[in-house]
Amino acid sequence: MSSCNPFQTRLVHQPRVLRLQQCCDSTDHTAWWDDNCLGSAWCCVSTYLHHRYVVLKRDVNCFFLTCRIHLPTTNCRYTARVQRVEAPTFALKPHTMQAVVINSTGGPEVLQLVQDHPVPQRGPGQVLVRVLSSSVNPVDTQLRAGTLPEAVGGPNALDGKYPKILGGDLAGTVEEADEGSQFKKGDAVAALTPYFWHDTQHGTYAQYAVVDEPHLARVPAGVDLATAGGVPLVALTAWQALQGGKPQAGQRVLVLAASGGVGHVAVQLGKALGLAVAAVAGPSNVGWVKEVLGADEVVDYTKQDFAEVHRQQPFDIAIDCLPDALDKCLSVLKPTGHYAHIQNLGTDPAVMQRLRQQHEAGRGPSVSHIFVTPNGAQLAEVLQLMEDGKVKLEVAKVSRPWGRSWPTRHAGGRCT
Repeated sequence: MSSCNPFQTRLVHQPRVLRLQQCCDSTDHTAWWDDNCLGSAWCCVSTYLHHRYVVLKRDVNCFFLTCRIHLPTTNCRYTARVQRVEAPTFALKPHTMQAVVINSTGGPEVLQLVQDHPVPQRGPGQVLVRVLSSSVNPVDTQLRAGTLPEAVGGPNALDGKYPKILGGDLAGTVEEADEGSQFKKGDAVAALTPYFWHDTQHGTYAQYAVVDEPHLARVPAGVDLATAGGVPLVALTAWQALQGGKPQAGQRVLVLAASGGVGHVAVQLGKALGLAVAAVAGPSNVGWVKEVLGADEVVDYTKQDFAEVHRQQPFDIAIDCLPDALDKCLSVLKPTGHYAHIQNLGTDPAVMQRLRQQHEAGRGPSVSHIFVTPNGAQLAEVLQLMEDGKVKLEVAKVSRPWGRSWPTRHAGGRCT
């Protein structure tokens, strides 16, 4: 500032000391100093009479930093020492954040890293989470490419709501919650949000995200937050597919695509629930699925037809995420069994409805059409199994989102 007006005090920069000169007989003043004087957004301003925490905010018009302070009414000079301190508990949350957005559907080239996206506003019953990890799921790439099936929104699911932040999985720490919430600032949490397909601009490929409290689960101390961000969608999909069959210890379950994101978690959850697990995988993953994941039987689909192998030993539950395996799955299910079909690009909702009607008429197994639903309580159960060492997430690739190293697809395990 070139001069002080009657309602301003001026801070003149000196090494480690700022000289504050009062310009009038008013008790409330605005203190100004050049942006180069200070590298921290929070400072403690002290005089021999006063000790104040002050909030610094950038003035977009003059590119100075401003704060409000309270001074005595006498015209005199004071020396104000400015030191960096930890932000007090009443610190304001940031107004902007980094985020990966799209402004149209298309290939990976439509992904854009923006530096000043608005931080989402939390409503009642919601929690603001500082995101530390997220993951890439097939549905994310389908939403980005505009290839979502009609059953879950179709190519026009976003309905022009741009810019859109992609992503539904997250793990991080609580930044802000309702008074009386079970979640407190700093709590380690994870969630599946509905943003991965809802027609909203929100998403989790950002530094902050707003989450409905029932969708949140605490992350146990023994589970790494960097890994936890890849858990929610695949774990909840596998859990809901299994629970649809009301599993009981000793029953047999068939898991197709057992080395994939959902499949490898389903194998481990099945074993944790006391089920006998038969898996189907490719030749390079047969050993891993059996020896590491713990499947009791593994069929290499390039050498054997799983329907022929298991025709004489039918299953209580079959988990199918493939577009063309329905008939074979039904052929190896008990009449009292359960067929869990996970939504994919080949899903025909009319076929799912026909199978449900047949079951209701007393013909054929029960059927669930799984399009995963956010559920914090279920996620907490899976995370506890991870803490107990019964379930492990296989992470195939780790990318640094703010470094523009965004994966576009994955073949096995998870991308976080």
